[in-house]
Amino acid sequence: MATETQMTVRDKAVSLRSFLFDDARKKNFEDALPKWLSVERLLRVVFSTAIRNPKILDCSKESILSAVMGCATLGVEPILGRAYLIPYNNNKQIQGKWVKVLECQFQIGYQGLIDLARRSGTIADIYGHNVYENDEFDITFGMNPSLQHRPWYMFPERKDKGPGECIGAYCVWILKDGTKHPEFMPISDIHKRRDASMAYQADIKHTKTDSPWLKWPEDMNLKTVIKHSSKMVPASIEFMEAVTYDNDVEVGKMSFNSFLAGGSVEEEDIAAPAPTNEEALASLIKARGIDKERLDIFVQAVSERYKSSPDEVIDNIIEDEEGFMAEYRKWEDATYPKTVQEQIGQLKTTGLTAWEKEHRTEIDGLSTEDRVFFLDKWQRIIGWSYYAEGQPGYAPPQEVE
Repeated sequence: MATETQMTVRDKAVSLRSFLFDDARKKNFEDALPKWLSVERLLRVVFSTAIRNPKILDCSKESILSAVMGCATLGVEPILGRAYLIPYNNNKQIQGKWVKVLECQFQIGYQGLIDLARRSGTIADIYGHNVYENDEFDITFGMNPSLQHRPWYMFPERKDKGPGECIGAYCVWILKDGTKHPEFMPISDIHKRRDASMAYQADIKHTKTDSPWLKWPEDMNLKTVIKHSSKMVPASIEFMEAVTYDNDVEVGKMSFNSFLAGGSVEEEDIAAPAPTNEEALASLIKARGIDKERLDIFVQAVSERYKSSPDEVIDNIIEDEEGFMAEYRKWEDATYPKTVQEQIGQLKTTGLTAWEKEHRTEIDGLSTEDRVFFLDKWQRIIGWSYYAEGQPGYAPPQEVE
């Protein structure tokens, strides 16, 4: 079994390699990359990342291409915290149906931002740290800004207590003329920006840990304070482009154009954001004429039966609409038996004939009101000729007094 899995991963890697090493795509990479970074090295790092996280190989090739182009355009490699290639489940409309599509997203890391800042020619260095409640920390702003930080592990009496909760993060920009610019953000401000991230919200909703905010929270804290403080220093053009792009990615606005030598897609070229699960489900309910209250009960029942979350059940509903409808109708018929009037009202001519034969005894026992309804429907759809000779056991319908 392990061999079969390895072969599957190998086959996917070979297919992806052939796709990315296509001559036209390779030329796009060469045009976008800085001179010091070769296409071969970048793609070798990309494949190493994908082998460590095989889920990337399941992403659409177009999204992987776009993510790699993001690395190429900014001249950062998805290694050592400089950038990340992250698989995301997105809702997409394909042939009129909403389906889940696994896509690869490029996201720059805080080390990548530091590399880009250094390219400005005016920034000598940037460093930063997370601050914990058991640290000794002091920062002063004003005419003579200063910052002092001694981590908790520097104090023997605090080693048993551990670091405590993170209370924020800071960075210090050092300009080539020796000027130092410190910046601190409390954790509450960092979390405001975290909470605006689509990836973080998706992880919270589906109880997953795919987003950088949950995988590498300390790194994301540093990245946030570096981005926030960059407005006060002469950062490089590449750095500012990376910050703008990263902000847009966080809220789901933008992605790199795989076929441009540099820059990102203009807003008018961006497709409408993929619908949330709630929007896709609302569209399905409307198109299929489903009762929302009944659907909620169905989702809860399936969730309890298979010990999964309601969100996972909804994911499956969106992914396999036809399969869901078949199971839902069976459940609905068993849970909410239709009245005779409802059944007759939904039948077509041929179906009504078969239904009447099967339920003759039930019809004979109808109340006067229901029998009037049935006879009226019968007359309009089938006609009196149905009761002609050759139908043993049936008599012409009688007027009901």
